[in-house]
Amino acid sequence: MGAFPIRARSKFWPKHPLDWGIFIVTLFLIPTIYFYEMFTVYPTVWVFCPNFSKVIPVLGLFIFTNIVANFVGLVVTDTGVPKEVMSCTKLPHSSKWHYCEMCVSYVPIRSWHCKVCKTCILKRDHHCLFGGCCIGHFNARFFVMFLLYLLIGTLYCVVSDTMFLIEKVDLSTPSVVLKIGFPAFAYLSGLETLANECYILLYIINWAALVFVTVMLIYHVRINLKGQVTHDVTVSNLEYDLGKLQNVKEVLGNRWYIAWAFPLISSPLPHNGLEWETSNEWNLRCERDSVKGK
Repeated sequence: MGAFPIRARSKFWPKHPLDWGIFIVTLFLIPTIYFYEMFTVYPTVWVFCPNFSKVIPVLGLFIFTNIVANFVGLVVTDTGVPKEVMSCTKLPHSSKWHYCEMCVSYVPIRSWHCKVCKTCILKRDHHCLFGGCCIGHFNARFFVMFLLYLLIGTLYCVVSDTMFLIEKVDLSTPSVVLKIGFPAFAYLSGLETLANECYILLYIINWAALVFVTVMLIYHVRINLKGQVTHDVTVSNLEYDLGKLQNVKEVLGNRWYIAWAFPLISSPLPHNGLEWETSNEWNLRCERDSVKGK
């Protein structure tokens, strides 16, 4: 079966109340923290490093643009099983496909049904609450790059905010525990100003995001390097491990070495998401190609 073109989802808004809540918070926090860092923290912290400070706005814009663009990419990209290939009867080319009772159709291998999205997802990994959609074959690249740039961004924020708070907040007294651990109580009790407590709150958010994103990115990089998705991990399946380099191409595409720079850079995926080679089939094909090339 030939390649299937990447398409945009016709309805990309979240379908579940929890998805909606997290989706809205994400849309609010990303630009809020960016403008806070660039217009409040940056002028205060980096004023004493004139050479380095000239680079930060450019890098900041680059990171912010990639975070937003990859988030949009993972949200709007349709990674569901194409309706035109579904069938209630098993076709000759689909001997390995399995039957989905929810879709009332045979669906490709490595495709599983999502109750929230109400469809089967090609190479489904998990349902992403932040995007209100599933991460699968066609949007895995955007998801991994979203995490990567979010990690870089939050790491910068934590470093800058630490220096910023040292200048703004008195951290030498025992009350610092209340100021950082309970910012609302510290403000209401008069220990700190409202502005400083808002700075502290954003600092806590950045730390929480840094820890969460680090754990998520490490987990997904590890399973991607093994050619797995979350379902494969739960059943200890390494059947589709094609080697680290090829596994990277399965996520980032054939132009993986440049695909990280920006989501709009074309990087075609090796598979169409409907058919998959096992590691044994892949090795045999590579051996045949090697013999033909001699």
